[in-house]
Amino acid sequence: MRDYTALVERVKAAARPPVSWRVYGQQITPDGAERYDLLLVRVPAARPSPVGKRHAATPQPRTVRRVLLNGGTHGDEPAGAEAMVRFLEQRRYERWPDVEFTVLPCSNPWGYVHDRREGPGGRDLNRSFRRAGRLTREVTLLKRALGRRRFDLFVDCHEDVDAPGLYVFAPATLGRAIVEAVRGLGPLHPGPLVDGQIPVKDAVVELDSERARENRRAFKTGPLPFYVARYRLRLPPPAAATASILTVDPAQQLERVLQATVETPTVLPLDQRAAMHLAAIDAALATIHAGPAPSGAASRAVPSATVPGAGRRSPHASAGLLRPATRGAPVGLRPMGPWAGAQSPLVIAAERRAQRRWARMRGDRVAGVSR
Repeated sequence: MRDYTALVERVKAAARPPVSWRVYGQQITPDGAERYDLLLVRVPAARPSPVGKRHAATPQPRTVRRVLLNGGTHGDEPAGAEAMVRFLEQRRYERWPDVEFTVLPCSNPWGYVHDRREGPGGRDLNRSFRRAGRLTREVTLLKRALGRRRFDLFVDCHEDVDAPGLYVFAPATLGRAIVEAVRGLGPLHPGPLVDGQIPVKDAVVELDSERARENRRAFKTGPLPFYVARYRLRLPPPAAATASILTVDPAQQLERVLQATVETPTVLPLDQRAAMHLAAIDAALATIHAGPAPSGAASRAVPSATVPGAGRRSPHASAGLLRPATRGAPVGLRPMGPWAGAQSPLVIAAERRAQRRWARMRGDRVAGVSR
């Protein structure tokens, strides 16, 4: 049995101001005999980064990137939880002063203690985010703890008992960056398949391959990455100022979703696996700094049809959708007559349908089938 109390004490000791921690709930066994505090750690940004280029005499607006890190969803994969604690102990967040971190050190403490993949209710928590129930109460608590916050990057740390080396579920660019960062720390998965069914190339799961799409269509449960990708990620602005969600290539959209599930092989020593996770996190953070910074309301969710007016909010904003601006809509959908210069029902309906399709695709394609 592992000592979760010791892990909690390490988190509390590492969370020195301005870092803060809180208990967002308790994981309780069905018979009530065991109770474990669920911790969430917040690391505020020390120095927001400037957005865009401005004249020297004009004050520059500043933005904060938000990053979600998770470990320990599966209790028999302890390297993720260990990496989260070391991230705090080593104060690695100081390398990224313009980033606000939300860290979930161990989201399945009962499994961590008893070396079990499942939670105390006998259910795999990482298959329960589509619909949590009485036996997966900790999933509901985690969703509530995240509230309405959205993130620019999500890194989920897992392990694979059968894998000969590290592999990662991520968009190709982000996945390659992570693989290059960990290449010197341990073995990489040689491919071509994980578990005989998930296609892998150069240790990166091929999310856009036909076989991967077939696997996802048959995959009906809800991992945490699916939930985060669909409801908790905000996308950077599209490369082209006139890009529309109705016309942008889905592969290009896929590349803009910054989320990674990192899988290390349990055959390696714990210290080595934790080091690989930390290197992967650093590589992912470097990726969000290489891309355009999020700015304003337009970055809070799936991008609207065009950049002009993208800051308008709608009742669908809480579901991860922004009301698109009329200006710049396809010619056949632009409002005429009394609707000129306003939101026409035709425009709103068409673009909302497109956004819903993209939200579903984003949840199913980007996250992959994490283990």
